[in-house]
This record gives sequence, structure tokens and C-alpha cells, in this order.
Amino acid sequence: MGVNRRGDVIEAFNLIVRGNGVACDIYRNRPNVPYIPIICGGGKEVANKMLIQPNACVPDMDNSKARRIKLLRTRFFLLNRIRWNTHNVLALRTTEPAISNVYFMVRTSLTEEQKKALVLWLNSFWGILTVFAFMEITEEAFTRLNTAQWRVLPVLNVRELDEGTVKCLAKAFDKYANANFGRLAEQFERGTRTDMDVDVIKCLSTSPISADKEGTLRSELKELYAQFSAALRQLSRHSSQ
Repeated sequence: MGVNRRGDVIEAFNLIVRGNGVACDIYRNRPNVPYIPIICGGGKEVANKMLIQPNACVPDMDNSKARRIKLLRTRFFLLNRIRWNTHNVLALRTTEPAISNVYFMVRTSLTEEQKKALVLWLNSFWGILTVFAFMEITEEAFTRLNTAQWRVLPVLNVRELDEGTVKCLAKAFDKYANANFGRLAEQFERGTRTDMDVDVIKCLSTSPISADKEGTLRSELKELYAQFSAALRQLSRHSSQ
């Protein structure tokens, strides 16, 4: 995982800063010089679904820090700070290799299908619960996770899954890659993510799930969503005091 202290990327690529962040709007259009795709900035405007396109391009640089960061180019990104009442997803996949001034850049030897499977699971109810359980509350319903914390999270070991299960999860990722379920709090209040979580269960189940069992499963998920929504509301109230 790339340590993406925003100052490193700003310094390496000589980015223009406005206020407390990079002036991303300046880099929206592709320059007429060699460039590097970048996820510039963060928040729901940038990452409102699992699959996103880099939203900016920065002129290429050849200093030592830029060379190191370019080696971290990837299509797999993780949040370094989560605001539970505004963010939509926890893990991202991009349409092309890119860098980021906000998100952690993840390089891995996983196959493309395994990466899709892992991104899907991290954004599933069980991935979100795992992050929530290990989170470090900072302020205003923010959770901060550094690279060391991400590395030790007990996530789904996609390397140990059989090929059929990985393909099933990768196919489910493709199915929901462009879905915008809304903010995390809304997803659980409204149940807009139920189909995706059910598909994850079907992929990981060791036996087929009948229509009757699926109905029961959906009811149980709604109950769990309600409990988690209550926890998020409590967190928001506590943070605002």
C-alpha cells in the first residue's frame, strides 16, 4: 500500500493548492504533454460507486519522489479516512491505473478477478462491519485507517477461494460496479444495497439458496441494517456533541 501523504503528491507533481486542498479543477483536461491519471480529491463527488474513472490528469514529472509514486500506480484504492454519514464506498477500482492524493494506492499480486472480488467484499455489509469494528474515531463521525491498520484487518482471503467462487464474486462486482446506492447511512436505512449483499452470500455459500431461504435472508439483512443504521446515527450524534 502506498503511503499517500497529500504533501508528497503535491510536491512530487508540483500541484497547485487552493485553500486546504489541491485545485483539482485545473487538472480536469488532459494536457498536451505526458501525463499521469489521478484521483484528485475525495468525498462522494469523486467516489460514489465502486468503479470510477480518474477525474484529473497531472503533467508527468521525473524527480525521485514522482518516480516512486508512479511505481504505485494501480486500479485498487482504499480510503484513509471515512466519514460514515457522507461516504458511499470504502474500496475503489478505477478504469485505468492511476495515482491519488487522498486514497491509499494498493499494489497486489492478486489476479484481476480476485481484486474485483476483494473490492466487492470490502463494500459488502461484512466488509463495512469489519472496518467499523476496527475503526479509530477521530472527529465528526470520521474513521481514520492507516496502512498498518488496513494490512491487519481480517478481510476475505480471496487467494483461498476456489476459482468458481472468485468468478462469481467478480461477476457480482461487474453487476454493481456502477451502482450508486447513496451515502452509507442511506444505504442501510433504505436497504438499497440488499441485492448486492444477497449476491455476495450466494457466491460464498457452500450450498444453493432456495427462494424461501432468500426471502428469509433478506428479512434478516433488513434487521441487521436497522441495527447498524442505529449505530451510525448514535455515532453521528456523539460526534456532534
